[in-house]
Amino acid sequence: MDLGKTEINTLLAIEKYLTDPKSVCIPEAGGTEKFSLRYHLRELDHDDMHVSAYKGKKDPRKASYRLIYAGNIILIRVDLGDRSPHINPDGEIIPAMTPHIHIFREGFEDRTAYPLPSEFKDSNDLIQALKGFLS
Repeated sequence: MDLGKTEINTLLAIEKYLTDPKSVCIPEAGGTEKFSLRYHLRELDHDDMHVSAYKGKKDPRKASYRLIYAGNIILIRVDLGDRSPHINPDGEIIPAMTPHIHIFREGFEDRTAYPLPSEFKDSNDLIQALKGFLS
């Protein structure tokens, strides 16, 4: 599915609601949890978005949080504790173990990473990082 810049910006900006906020948790090592979201757009309620949370199996500091649209389009991804550097399409390198965020861009999907914004108060704390991701 091709998303245009306007649609991407709308999906990122629109207010989203967890279907079951009490179900949100950090997954077990090596596991992934999925949390359904709802949003209201163009006079209709939608439920084609979810958040997935992954926790590393070998390294408990490794985690990834993703906002996924239409089943497989990653709009936002936060990576924590990654032991490998991330190389952006333009050659910029995000050093290993540096928390970073990927935001979907037309033509690049989620391949470009940026330093983690200030909403993530303590990226070493997986619960605080998840709260930052959800806010």
